[in-house]
Amino acid sequence: MAAAFAVAALALAGAPSASAHTPSSPAAQAGNRPNDIPCYTSFDPGDPEGGSMVQYYNNCSPETATVCAYDIEDNYRHSDGPKTAVHGQIVKWYWSTTTPGHHYTTRFC
Repeated sequence: MAAAFAVAALALAGAPSASAHTPSSPAAQAGNRPNDIPCYTSFDPGDPEGGSMVQYYNNCSPETATVCAYDIEDNYRHSDGPKTAVHGQIVKWYWSTTTPGHHYTTRFC
């Protein structure tokens, strides 16, 4: 039960999310170089306004993580299903379109 709470807390409260109101993303500021992608969740661009977006998960944890990309408002999991990342590995999802005003996040799955 504690693990489920931790996952929910990360997914809804602790993980960054992209929206129409998110300032320039860390991934965009980093120029998308793998060593410059910040830990855990980031987006490029951070405010796609209905356009395409790349979502990154950089696993800075010493543990292996299996993660999924989500549109929070629709509770839609990206079709490029679960991805497993070992420590230091970056995985990404490409959203060909986004929904203006929606928020996107990464959840353990």
